[in-house]
Amino acid sequence: NAPVEPETGFILDTEKSVTGGVAQAGSDNVLKVYYKRELHTVTYYDEDGSIAQKFTDVPYGAPVPAISDNNVPTKEGHTLTWEPTIPARVGTEDLAFTAKFTPVTYTYTFNANGGEGSMEPQRFEVGVDTALNTNAFTRANYKFNDWNTAADGSGATYADEGAILELSGDMTLYAQWQFWNGWFTDVNGKQYYKD
Repeated sequence: NAPVEPETGFILDTEKSVTGGVAQAGSDNVLKVYYKRELHTVTYYDEDGSIAQKFTDVPYGAPVPAISDNNVPTKEGHTLTWEPTIPARVGTEDLAFTAKFTPVTYTYTFNANGGEGSMEPQRFEVGVDTALNTNAFTRANYKFNDWNTAADGSGATYADEGAILELSGDMTLYAQWQFWNGWFTDVNGKQYYKD
C-alpha cells in the first residue's frame, strides 16, 4: 500500500520511512512512514529589488523570522511598511516581502486668531521644500503681518508664503494682526506695540 497522503505543510521523509521491500510470508512486518515539515525561504527585499536579508530552511508553521535591525532598509523622511503584510507564521509557499516607503507628512492648520474667513489645512512632506499657502483671512482695521506658532505671537514666526524648513509634527499657525497704527491685538484682546 502507498503511504498515507501527508497533511498540508508536510512531506514524506524518505530517509526515515520504509516504503518498499519484500515482506516474508508469516512474519510480522511493520512499515513505518515518517513525515517532516516542508522547508521554505523567507526573503526581504529593499525598494530597489536588492535582497536585504534571506532566511532558508524555515519550516512550515514556524513564526516568520523578522529581519535583523541592521538589515532593515531606511529612507530619510519616510516610514517603512512591507508588502505584502507579513503573516505570523510560514505557510505552504516561500515568502517574499518588499520594502515600501511612504513620505512622512505633517498637517499645518491655520487659525484666523480674531480674523474672518477660512483656510484649508496644508500638508507638508518631510524633505520637500514647500511654501505656506497665502493668507486668506481678513480682519477689519487690521493688516496681516505674519504667522506664529502661538496666538499671542510669542512662538516661532513664519512669513506669509514662507518656507517651512524643519518639520517636526502637526502644528497650528495663528494669524498675527497689526492695527494700522502699529499696535497688535491678540485673540484675547491684549494689545502690544511692535515696530
